[in-house]
This record gives sequence, C-alpha cells and structure tokens, in this order.
Amino acid sequence: MPHLVKISLLFICLMTPVFQANAQSTVNPEDLADTLQSIRKGLTTSLYQDGKKLSYQELLELYKHTPQGLEPLKWSRPLRIAGPVVALGGIALGAVALKGEQRWAYLESGDYYYTYRSKPKLLGGLILLAGGLCLFELSNDLVTRSGNAYNKAYLAKKLMSDAKVGITPSGGIGIVASF
Repeated sequence: MPHLVKISLLFICLMTPVFQANAQSTVNPEDLADTLQSIRKGLTTSLYQDGKKLSYQELLELYKHTPQGLEPLKWSRPLRIAGPVVALGGIALGAVALKGEQRWAYLESGDYYYTYRSKPKLLGGLILLAGGLCLFELSNDLVTRSGNAYNKAYLAKKLMSDAKVGITPSGGIGIVASF
C-alpha cells in the first residue's frame, strides 16, 4: 500500500504542471496595457511598458501619479553602482592576498626566501566580492519590487475608478463597485 501512495504522489507531482488552472480573472486585458513588466536580460533588470524599455527619468515621471514604486526605484539606483565597485574591490584585495609579499628568514644554512600570503586579506576579498554581488542582485530585486508596487497601485486605482456612491442594488445607500 505505501508503494502505491508513493507512485500516485509522484504521478500527481509530475502531471500538475501540465494542466492549466481555469480561474476567472477580474482584470481586463485593456487594464493590463499600462502596467509595467520587469524583464531580466543578462545581469540587469529593466522595466518595460507596452514593449518599450523605460529609462530612469521616464519611470520617475510615471511614478509622479502613482508613487508607491518610487522608494524601491530610488534605492536600486545607487546599489546598482555600488555593487560592482564593492565586488571589484574584493577581487583586487583577493589578488593582492594571493600575490603575497616576499619575505626572508635567516636560517643556519643561509637566507631562506618565501612568499607570505595573508589569509585574512583573502577572506576579506571574498567577503567583499560576495557582498558586491549581493548588492547588485538586491538592486535588480528592488527594480522588480518597484514595478510590482506600481502595478498593484495602478490596478487598484483602475478597478476602483468604476466605484460609484449611490443607491445599491439592494436599495441601500453606499458604494457600488463593479469588478
């Protein structure tokens, strides 16, 4: 019996992605035309509207009317610059650590020359490299969050623009919203 359960669970897990969910959407395709799409190409994430890549200035202009995405966008800009700088600093520090410095010691048989490589410098370089890459990825994540916040606020405004104050279908006074 347990073997049969394992096989059926495996079958369900493998077949689930094949079937599509048929949920009703309350959003019309016309409402989605002005939303932002975040697309990752290579190392950077960009926001697109109607298939057109938006520059930073265009996004600032767009966010004047819907400011929810402005804060993550403003944070992403300096992190996108600081990330590679920190990572390059880590690479340079690691290279200096691996190159090492020439030292010598006097032994009974004569002078002994050797290369001293600093492990703390190497560790610091690796930490800076990892930190720089994390800052860069955080920058990409903030750009995506910015677009998602804008879309959420934009769709909420768009859907609530159909709300009317007046007499409800049940005969009471209130807000009538159709989705």
